[in-house]
Amino acid sequence: MRPLKMTMTAFGPYAGTEEIDFDRLGTSGLYLITGDTGAGKTTIFDALIFALYGQASGPNREPSMLRSKYADRYAEPGVKLTFLYNGREYTVRRTLEHPRRKARGDGDTVAPAEAELLLPDGRIEKKDKDVTRKITEILGVNRDQFCQIAMIAQGDFLKILLEETKERREHFREIFRTHIYMNFQERLKEEAQKVDAERKLQKGNMQIHMKRIACPENDPLELEADKARRGEMLTEQAADLVRRILEKDGEARKQAAAEEEALEKRIGEMNRLIGIAENQKKARENRAKALAALAEKSEEAKKLKAALAEQEEREPETERKSLEAANLEKELGEYDALESLKKQFLRIRKEQEGKKAGIDRLAGECDLLKQEAERIREEQKRLREAGMDGAALARQEERVRNEQADLKALQGNLEDLGRKEKKYRDAVKAYEAEREKASRARDEAAGLRRLFNDEQAGILAEKLADGEPCPVCGSVHHPHRAVKSAGAPDEAAVKRAEEAALAAQEEESRASGNAKELKGAAETAKAGAAERAEKYFGSWDETQTPGRLKERLDEIEGELAKIAAEKAAEAKRTARLAELDGLIPRRDAELGTARQEYGEENGRQEGRQKEIEDRSGKLHYPDRAAAQAAKKLLDDEIRMRKKELLDARNTDKECNEAISALRGEIEQADKLLQEDEVKDPEAKAAERDALALQKNEAAGRRGQVEMRIGTNNDVLRNIGAASDSLAALDRKWQWMTALSDTANGTLKGKQHVMLETWIQMAFFDRILRRANVHLMQMSGGKYDLKRRDNPADNRGQSGLDLDVVDHTNGNIRSVKTLSGGESFIASLSLALGLSEEIQMSAGGIRLDTMFVDEGFGSLDEETLQQAMRALNSLSETNRLIGIISHVGELRRAIDRQIIVKKKRDGGSTVEAIVC
Repeated sequence: MRPLKMTMTAFGPYAGTEEIDFDRLGTSGLYLITGDTGAGKTTIFDALIFALYGQASGPNREPSMLRSKYADRYAEPGVKLTFLYNGREYTVRRTLEHPRRKARGDGDTVAPAEAELLLPDGRIEKKDKDVTRKITEILGVNRDQFCQIAMIAQGDFLKILLEETKERREHFREIFRTHIYMNFQERLKEEAQKVDAERKLQKGNMQIHMKRIACPENDPLELEADKARRGEMLTEQAADLVRRILEKDGEARKQAAAEEEALEKRIGEMNRLIGIAENQKKARENRAKALAALAEKSEEAKKLKAALAEQEEREPETERKSLEAANLEKELGEYDALESLKKQFLRIRKEQEGKKAGIDRLAGECDLLKQEAERIREEQKRLREAGMDGAALARQEERVRNEQADLKALQGNLEDLGRKEKKYRDAVKAYEAEREKASRARDEAAGLRRLFNDEQAGILAEKLADGEPCPVCGSVHHPHRAVKSAGAPDEAAVKRAEEAALAAQEEESRASGNAKELKGAAETAKAGAAERAEKYFGSWDETQTPGRLKERLDEIEGELAKIAAEKAAEAKRTARLAELDGLIPRRDAELGTARQEYGEENGRQEGRQKEIEDRSGKLHYPDRAAAQAAKKLLDDEIRMRKKELLDARNTDKECNEAISALRGEIEQADKLLQEDEVKDPEAKAAERDALALQKNEAAGRRGQVEMRIGTNNDVLRNIGAASDSLAALDRKWQWMTALSDTANGTLKGKQHVMLETWIQMAFFDRILRRANVHLMQMSGGKYDLKRRDNPADNRGQSGLDLDVVDHTNGNIRSVKTLSGGESFIASLSLALGLSEEIQMSAGGIRLDTMFVDEGFGSLDEETLQQAMRALNSLSETNRLIGIISHVGELRRAIDRQIIVKKKRDGGSTVEAIVC
């Protein structure tokens, strides 16, 4: 990437518009950016970065801070950059957000920031994000990478040069994007800490389970159980103790269950005897009640049988009424047919009324159509008599259009005349120019001929030789030869001038002939136009004729429009009359058909009326509703009769079933009372209650044992699971801690190198190989940079510490021992190496421009020359390097310069010069 031209407006310290023509600086080599302190030298690089990426070059400067404080309030701040990449030219323009006057009303509004990129194929990208994305795609690097490659700020790289491993790792993290390795290290450390926390939690859970061990009071194992609860016993010992307690409680549970079972059997026997006594007492009571109820039911059964017989005698009458209801159901369909016939009669009568109204309307329409046809015929007759029919209008239109065509031909004559007169005027001007040119050529040729003739003596003298006779005087001695003037023309120059004069004269003649020809054509066109104008207007006036012509053409357009309207009206009348001539017979026919259909339908209606009267006389009720009401009364009476009969039968049946049930109860009581009678049931109940109390006490003892067994089984199961989980966590914690310590560089007794640092070491070694190529040249072969292999101790992080190899004595020492000038060339070499490495890691991209900011003032004369040679060697491969510096030696040594100056009234100016 090489900038060609950059324009800054209201940007940084530049209040107005400043343009830098980088193309004047060439395509390679060094140039100097110099000027007053604070005038805006580094702002040039800011402007370049802003144009490309929409941001400033430094991390602490927002784009909004780049607007010039010296500029006019409404000036549009921005940068326009034209650059070359891979032989193709691009132009990018960006503006900052700024105030501007409102288009309407008073006050200000805010103009938004804009971006625009012109591509080599003519396409234009707009919108800030789209332009930045396209620039990144073209150059192959983002804004941060571009700054690292193209801008070497001496202070920043001196800091990197002198940093320890920790600080250098943070810088390399941003440059080489090694965050993922740092995140991986942190993740390993967090995971190891999580596993350790889980181990501690599992140990705590184990202790909680131990505290739940249950043991019977006054048991010999209670002392051991207390020891386990206090955590004074190993896990396996505690598990064995729980197993022994469970074994003893198992035996106790068996004994309690056996005692409880024996008591349950004795209680069951007591309950059986007590139940027999209670059943016998209840049987005597139930037998007496059943005998009394049986007597009542027997009397009731006699009455129910009599009522049932009475209902059964009514069954024939009920059957007769059912037959009557069925006949009436059949008759209901006749009512439906009659009702449908009545509805049809009424509907058709209503339709007939509508048809009668339609016939009347149709008759009226026929009369109106006939009246309209007669009116149109009368109107056409009047128009023919007045000469306004279609034929007369056609003749009138033809006459007007012929006149229009002739006038448009005249209009064309006038336009042709104007064109030819213009060509004639242009030809006259061309002739005058050729005449002036020919005159000058003739004067020049004549002048050269005079000078040539005046210098003939000097020209002959140049060819004289001693001993040879002079062609003028014949003397063979030439003591005082004539001398030709310094500006005297030779014969060839005179001939060229005379030939040029002849050619100019020919051009003059050609131009003269062309003007005469065009003049004749213009006069001919004028005569033709005048002849046609006199025909229509009686006279020719070059100034008034065009106006009169336009006026008459406008009048003709109006006449044609009027004729067209009258023709359209005539065509409309003719078409309407033809339509009526066909429509009137059709309407008459439709009227006759409608009247015939109306009469036929009236005859059918009389037949329907008679049928309705006949059907009505055959039915028993006036309408369906009356018939349905009569049928409902019959249906209700039939349902009531059938219900009364069914109720009588059901009641009789229920009474007989009740009598049978009472007799069964009496028989059952007699059987139960035949068994042996149980003596003293109250004593047996007291004995049963005592046995139940003993059983409850045995159940309580068994419940306590089962509760201990459940608790201890749960404890034993949880201890085993926790023990297995804790063992697995211990194994996991051991290997995870070792892996985390390795990745984080905290292994005891080992060099402390993090995984991220180890990755960065590979980058650093490549950077140093590139940097040492430059450092060897700048230091005259004295120094090399070397990454420190072994730290002085293993207490801190290492791997990126930097030493310098002094080839004068073979010593390896810290870079912090370098002098100021030596530190500068070392940091500059490091910066160059880093820039080259980033370019390679970004896909082998190449930037053809680079900026080096300050630091040269700390160098002695010899080191300065070596640094200059190193930078020159970089620029030999078509790379243009800009040095930002105040050093006077550089001003004298570098002839291509961009000079930044402060203005007295505020702001700065910039100028590119090439000495």
